Amino acid sequence: MLITGTKNSCLKKYLNIFYKYEHYVLTMGSGGNYNGTTRIEINDLEDEYVKYLQDLKVYGNRRRPERYTFLNLTTSLLEVIIKNEIINGIKDNREFYRKYWPTMLINGKAPKYFLKSYFNSNYPIEKAIPKFFTYQSFYPISLIADSFSCVENFIEKEFPKSKKFKNRLELFLDGRNDSTHNLKDSVDMNVIDEIREDLPNFIKNIKKIISTSLEYRNSMGKKSSNEDDLRILEAQKKWLDKVNEAIKHRGRLCDKCDICKLKHLDYKAMNNDDEEECGKCDICKSKKQNCEKRILPSKLWSSMDSTRNIVFDDKFLDNFHQLRSLLK
Repeated sequence: MLITGTKNSCLKKYLNIFYKYEHYVLTMGSGGNYNGTTRIEINDLEDEYVKYLQDLKVYGNRRRPERYTFLNLTTSLLEVIIKNEIINGIKDNREFYRKYWPTMLINGKAPKYFLKSYFNSNYPIEKAIPKFFTYQSFYPISLIADSFSCVENFIEKEFPKSKKFKNRLELFLDGRNDSTHNLKDSVDMNVIDEIREDLPNFIKNIKKIISTSLEYRNSMGKKSSNEDDLRILEAQKKWLDKVNEAIKHRGRLCDKCDICKLKHLDYKAMNNDDEEECGKCDICKSKKQNCEKRILPSKLWSSMDSTRNIVFDDKFLDNFHQLRSLLK
């Protein structure tokens, strides 16, 4: 972090929340003393952060240090909250997730050798899953919801009243990245102030996205005649079948791409570590739209053969087809 002489005391003041808890051990729902350190529950930490963040003044040109602090501390808090929501959701149905965990990581980001470290050992699956995602941009968070729910564009389609929330979150996270990596104060002050004032509900919506996406996955294979359940079932079939089409075309676009209309375009991001695996083609980037290639399994589950075709991991494919068979 860059701290100038004139801002040093100001920024140090606003980072006191870190110093206050630097000797605490964060736990997911258990209290008490552990090896001489004090434990603090996630809900207590969340309450403390929210109170602190809502007390910050973020409006006006003189409040740039406060906005920087608000952007970065809030984003860090959201990451902890999302991970905690994933952990608690998986703990409620460990056996199901242990059986189908590869498809939860269809868009996983961690190196392949982590799979063996976490999933071929006694490491708790609820703690392993969150390690394979990133949380500080809107796009990867939306992919988490898609992967868990098996519904494409889950946030946009399953939270129809969330358009304003989604736009705020996207602007907020983009602004956080701009402030951290480019030292730019680029977010509309009104957006930041609205989020600050409504922070408890803002967090509640994010928790709901994660918990609901896990509920959708839990419903797979369960019989129901409920109209909404049948709608979700059809959406899940559609998403899984589109993934299967991408797999069959060995990572090349088929002629069913509804947005960019490109055919047989190599998925260059699969073999380029410097390019984010978001699956956006040049045309879709210019339109700020998500191309259909977002359904491609990440390179966590694939490699290039000698002819530069994408080859998918057999274990992943078996697991994928088992999950699809649940839906008949």
